[in-house]
Amino acid sequence: MRTFLLGAASNSAWAVADSMQRLGMEFGSIDNRGNADSAFPGFTSSWPWGSWAAVVGPATPAIRFEATRIAMTHGAEEWPRVLDTSAVIGIRSAVEHGAYVAPLVSIGPNARIDCFVYINRNSAVSHHCEVGAFVSTGPGAMLCGGSQIGTGAFIGAGAVVLPGRTIGPMAVIGAGCVVTRDVPSRAVVVGNPARQVGESEDWVEEPLCPCC
Repeated sequence: MRTFLLGAASNSAWAVADSMQRLGMEFGSIDNRGNADSAFPGFTSSWPWGSWAAVVGPATPAIRFEATRIAMTHGAEEWPRVLDTSAVIGIRSAVEHGAYVAPLVSIGPNARIDCFVYINRNSAVSHHCEVGAFVSTGPGAMLCGGSQIGTGAFIGAGAVVLPGRTIGPMAVIGAGCVVTRDVPSRAVVVGNPARQVGESEDWVEEPLCPCC
């Protein structure tokens, strides 16, 4: 079974490729349109499409969702997790298929990271957090104990979600925000304390995992 990394050649995508290499994963890479992308180390142009596994790389939650659907049309049958060797995963925590946990991430006990989540480097997910499918975080995000993050939400770099807060599906939390109260679906919030300044237009409808 060959493994492919989907995603543009950004610094974040290189980080995923580096994690995969350190885990000993042999892989090639394709872009979000399913075309071969030779920008990544480990790429081999002769790999057949046939039966293969896919890892969805960086970019926005909406783009990564579309990438999974494109990959399925090319025959993706498995969606491995990539957990960087420097990440710490707490006892009784679950990381589902297609998820990427970057270097220096800490995930506390009894947390759940759903399908195709992208937890960026130096982020912390505390105990009993629930992180929905296709969620992305920026570097250094902190989800405090009992936080509930809805499907397709984006948590910006350095943002802090205080204990027990709920972030609605497809919401956008700006970089450096401190979320002190629940955030509704599709809301765009910024500041400390976080306040709503608009609505996200990234999604037409709430995404569902295409392979569950």
